[in-house]
Amino acid sequence: YTYTVTDEKAIIIDVDESISGDVVIPDTLGGYEVAVIGPHAFHNIKNITSVIIPDSVISIKNSAFSGCDGLKEIYIPENVKLIESGAFSFCKKMQKITVDSANENYRNDEFGVLFDKNMTEMIQYPIGSENSEYSIPYGVEKIGSAVFLGAVNLTDVVIPDTVEIVGSSAFSQTKLTTLVMQEGVTEIGDSAFYASEISEFVIPDSVKSIGYNAFLGTNLSEIFIPENVEYIGQGAFFTDDIERIEVDKNNGHYSSDEKGVLFDKNKTKLIQYPSNINLSEYTIPDSVVKIGYQAFSGCCLTSISLPEKVSDIEGFAFEGSELTEVIMDKNIKYIGEMAFVSCYDLKNIYYRGSESQWNEIEDESKYILEEVAKHYNYNPDIPHYFNISSTATCTEDGLTVHTCWCGAKYTEFLPMLNHKNAYATSEQKANCVEDGYTEGVFCPDCKKYINGHSTIPAKGHTDNNADGYCDNCGAETAKDCSCNCHKGGFMGFIWKILRFFQKLFKTNQYCACGVAHY
Repeated sequence: YTYTVTDEKAIIIDVDESISGDVVIPDTLGGYEVAVIGPHAFHNIKNITSVIIPDSVISIKNSAFSGCDGLKEIYIPENVKLIESGAFSFCKKMQKITVDSANENYRNDEFGVLFDKNMTEMIQYPIGSENSEYSIPYGVEKIGSAVFLGAVNLTDVVIPDTVEIVGSSAFSQTKLTTLVMQEGVTEIGDSAFYASEISEFVIPDSVKSIGYNAFLGTNLSEIFIPENVEYIGQGAFFTDDIERIEVDKNNGHYSSDEKGVLFDKNKTKLIQYPSNINLSEYTIPDSVVKIGYQAFSGCCLTSISLPEKVSDIEGFAFEGSELTEVIMDKNIKYIGEMAFVSCYDLKNIYYRGSESQWNEIEDESKYILEEVAKHYNYNPDIPHYFNISSTATCTEDGLTVHTCWCGAKYTEFLPMLNHKNAYATSEQKANCVEDGYTEGVFCPDCKKYINGHSTIPAKGHTDNNADGYCDNCGAETAKDCSCNCHKGGFMGFIWKILRFFQKLFKTNQYCACGVAHY
């Protein structure tokens, strides 16, 4: 153990990484009574399975045992007065936390869940528990920070109406799909449900505050914000599936439009455009002055026009969107950090002001926008681009040079087609008078065969019976022919014998009329 000494008491600050199995922490180190398990003291010690803390310990600091993957149970002695947030977080196999019954500050329930003595605050759920359901006991007023963080077996939770606060990261990274939250909750903390799997959730009317990233990464597609909500943190509802955010019309702090877009009450700040909303175009209300943090993050719009009054674009406002063009008014004063980061398709900014006005904008995203063509003094009534293109072929790239009357120019490369539309053709057998072809591959872009399709020569007619008709196709081969080889009777018989020897010695293959003798 590594420790420091304060007021004649030992504070454990680190342990040897090789420590494993069932651990009994000593009550003295170097002759000093062990009083404190310091922050991160046992952090990420993977191979310990249980821990008994000595009676001398009065304080267990934040993250003291966090990340102990093998830790299944821990014993809290009588004299512990303080257990800080996350002391036992990310202990993936933790089955139970046991508190000495004489402890005056903490206790556990029958499921090994840690509470304060009066069971008004829930402190830690053993996240390795195999239980899929849990009902928080009646009387609990606060669900502490990171209480259920990482409880991957937990799918259903019932919160009683005595609970007022859901702490930060309380249900983060769980498999939670069903949550019943009664009236009474007033505060939902930062990242409270981050990366959980809830797809439906009803915010109680009692809620006043929803923290930063509260539902980030969940499966929510719709959310209704009730009348009493006074605060919504940045990114509270950023999910890949979110299609609509609706606000109670009586809410005094927030509003939404008919498309399900979230605003402040007076619609001067656009807070969130749902990333999965199915719209090909959207008109921002003229009242909007500010585009909020991550407001259009991940949206599918390809073009957007900012109203005349917009002056501020906050950080990450259009992060990862599919925008190809943005129209801005000359009243823009500020563009926040990473406002257009990962907008890989953004090619044009049409700016209604002059170049000098553009350069006066406080722009924390300048390096991101360097490669984007800016069109100054933009007038929508005047056509901008004329294009000169060379078409891509199957073997060579093409390109289009877009040139604007205002001087802006950019080049769009068109990748070679590489015979992507080619298709296979089947064999065509030759007949008596027409050539055939082997199997091949035809490219319609090149308008030619790029593989196979070799010629199989026509076979010609065969009349071994000398009856004037082809043996293969039945065509009349000796019409108007006076050759002896086609006559019947005695002379025809003589010619049949002659053809036998011609075939044997491969001579005189064809008759004068073109019919094959053999």
